[in-house]
Amino acid sequence: MIYRLIFIGIICLAIVLRVVNLSQSPPGVTNDEIGYFSNAYSILKTGNDIYGRRYPIMFHFEGWPFLPIPVYIRVPIYYLMGLSVFSSRLPNIVAGVFGVIGVYFLVELLFQNKRLALLSSLLLAISPWHIQFSRSGYDGMLAATFFFIGVVLALHLYRKKKSFLVVAPLFF
Repeated sequence: MIYRLIFIGIICLAIVLRVVNLSQSPPGVTNDEIGYFSNAYSILKTGNDIYGRRYPIMFHFEGWPFLPIPVYIRVPIYYLMGLSVFSSRLPNIVAGVFGVIGVYFLVELLFQNKRLALLSSLLLAISPWHIQFSRSGYDGMLAATFFFIGVVLALHLYRKKKSFLVVAPLFF
């Protein structure tokens, strides 16, 4: 019971560290964020990216390619919350928090030690680089979180001898 309360506290700490003053820190937006934001907003309003292509599987902004998942994840968020810095960075906040949760389960599965799992998730929750990338619109945070989920699912399903192990690679 105490481990569960500590884990919930770590998750709450991770949320607070990633949400407080989000619109001001990091200051401004980067070109990558603008590329994701503008393409997602264009998909929401017209069904086309900023270059007029209908629901593309690869996006571009100022000559640079962008992956589709970060763009398409933002579309329903913009629909529900409108266009703002907070709504644009929300997928990375959620991914950062799920990364903290994923590290807990990964360490617990690997070492069968709840204390070590709690310590690992706490260290990730307060890690400056993880907080920084959770608070900005880069796709690396989404990729890391999908990877954690895939590894945890693969290990869990392998240990339980489940035949539907094919679910885990979807996250990779």
